[in-house]
Amino acid sequence: MGSLRWWAEALLRGHEEFFACDPVLKESSCPSKIKRGGDQLYCYCNACLLFGATGLRRSFGIQLSGGNEVYNDNIRTLRIRPRGRNRGWYLGSGICGNLNLLLIPYGASFDPMFILLPLTIASHWGGLGARTQLGYGVLELVNSSVPEAAANILRRLSKALLSPNYCIRKGENDLTLPSLRNMFFAKVRFSPKNENWWKKVDGIMENEEMKEWVKSGSVPIAPAIKNWLRYGRGRNLWQCGEAGKVSANEIYDTEKYLFGATNNYRTAAKINISSAYRLGDGQWEFRLWGWLPLKKAVTDKIRETFLKKLKESLAEQKESSPYSVLGEDVSKGSPVLTVWREFASERDTVTGESSDYLKYLDSLAKGEEGRP
Repeated sequence: MGSLRWWAEALLRGHEEFFACDPVLKESSCPSKIKRGGDQLYCYCNACLLFGATGLRRSFGIQLSGGNEVYNDNIRTLRIRPRGRNRGWYLGSGICGNLNLLLIPYGASFDPMFILLPLTIASHWGGLGARTQLGYGVLELVNSSVPEAAANILRRLSKALLSPNYCIRKGENDLTLPSLRNMFFAKVRFSPKNENWWKKVDGIMENEEMKEWVKSGSVPIAPAIKNWLRYGRGRNLWQCGEAGKVSANEIYDTEKYLFGATNNYRTAAKINISSAYRLGDGQWEFRLWGWLPLKKAVTDKIRETFLKKLKESLAEQKESSPYSVLGEDVSKGSPVLTVWREFASERDTVTGESSDYLKYLDSLAKGEEGRP
């Protein structure tokens, strides 16, 4: 439920006519209050109308069933430790297989399309659920699609869920919060030369837990690429400015901006990398996606430089690319950047520099890829 809300908020914040509060911060969360005709009205943003807030029940429930554990993590947790790292990553068993998702409306005004739209976008481009930063959460919707334009769905949202006792909260969206306008999505496809290619991924050790994980149709490559990006050759994508010289403070600020920080207050990493998953016919695929908030001119420059270099790195098959940490069976298997999505950017492979947000939204919902 929390992950669905995250995607719905990002979708709404991307549209200039919609406001989505920060439900975590008490001073900015819903409801706000206004006086009208001597009465006090409570105002809620569209996200809170869907997912609830203080004094307002959410408009639907979820039941999730099915699936199988990848392995029994009550016995042992899978550990991945890339070269040169002392600690590494610990991955518990995920769920794989077919899942049944049941949406339960709590009122006649609820339309499943309100949830199906963000759910579809998450299924095509990102992940859903906990620990997406470590590769969990890749899903495919079966026998389900968005049958109408996003504009029609959003147009109905406020009218359908708004009670006479409440009002719609207005305001300017915080540019530091997740929005589809400041997100990027990429997919890489490869055909490894050996079916046991996963044994050469940096940090992966062959054990029973790992074998069970591979049997599920995926390989946890996220730790290897995250380590490459933050501590390996991938640092060249973000630690050097246009002229190649930046101060230590600038490097620290950029690192904190991209990968989060734990001092004073905790912030999450902004870059997500999925596990590699089997497509069939010997092909595999993985996703890179994230959101880089717009803050100020300096941050915007860092953002632009990093995304440019990241796309170039994924499009190249060199030792300095992330494919090097996945082993020679992958790097020699002609990995291809199949798609890059980014709102109003020349890098986008479908809608390009178009600033039509609803057109971009529809394209994401259809899973359109174009050519990089």
